[in-house]
Order: sequence, then C-alpha cells, then structure tokens
Amino acid sequence: SLAVKSCLALLFKQTGSTPPSFRNCTILPQPSGRPQLEISQAQLPALSVSISHSRDYAAALVHNGSACGIDIQEQTAQLFTVQERFTSDAEIALLQEIPEPVTRLAAIWVIKEAVKKCAFADSDLYFGSIQLIAFQGESVKASAVAQYQPVNADPISIPVQIAQFKNYLVACTTGERHA
Repeated sequence: SLAVKSCLALLFKQTGSTPPSFRNCTILPQPSGRPQLEISQAQLPALSVSISHSRDYAAALVHNGSACGIDIQEQTAQLFTVQERFTSDAEIALLQEIPEPVTRLAAIWVIKEAVKKCAFADSDLYFGSIQLIAFQGESVKASAVAQYQPVNADPISIPVQIAQFKNYLVACTTGERHA
C-alpha cells in the first residue's frame, strides 16, 4: 500500500494538485481481486490502481483513467516449468533479440500479466489466451503489443512498456477495461 500511496503523491504532483493525506487513503480489493483506491475526499478524479510483487520487490501503478496494469517478475528458472501454460514458440521467437531464455520468458509473463490486470481483471480470462504480437527493443527498455481475440469480435491490441530492474522485469499498461 505504501507503493500505491507514493504513486498517488507523484500523480498529484504532476497535475499540480495537493495530494490527499495518506491517512485518508485505503486500498481495498474488489470482488474480482482488483485493488480499489478509496479516498475520503470529495471531487477527486476516478483513479485506477494496479499492484504486483515478486520476491523482495513490489510495484504499483496509479492511473488517472479507466484502467491500468503492472506486473513485476523475478527472472527465475521456475518460469521454464510453466512456460507451456503461458507462451508459444511464436511469442518466444518475437523476443529473439533477448539473448537469455529466462529473460524472454519473464518478459512474456510480465507483458501478459500487465494486460490481464489492465483490461481483463474483472473476468476469468486466463492470461495464456493473451497473445504477444509485437516486440521492439531489448529487455532493459522495450515496448510490446499484446492482443486478445474475443469471441465474435475484432482483436483488441494493447500497448505495453517493459523495463528491467536488477534481476526483475516490470511491465505496465494503461487503457480501457474490456471485460
């Protein structure tokens, strides 16, 4: 919750507004598990919140809009044991510029998790059904596009930013909720 409150303070600073007192901010889970920011002050804009953690680090994103998603993942060999559940050979091939196989898997994981949290947190959609369709850059700093094909509808493309921090990858996205 401290990471969310720090993000909130930065967001208000960027807009030139006075942030609410941290004592007036509460983060509560919605029935879907998505965090919801409760602020006991009137006339504040609707804010979207996303939270993630992996081993020793936590990440948060607060967005002055309808939806956001963030994910942080340590690059561990455990990703190899579950890779068939969340990625395909075609997606791995998109990241061929990344020399380390574990970094490629971690990148795909954080991209899909950020998209799921942003666009589909209110549904039971498994992030394995989200497909990575474009990737530019290196794991240190890159952009990607993930796509989901709803039944009887046009594909939805969602841009994602990704960065590396020590042995962790972080991905974030903002946009619309689709579920």
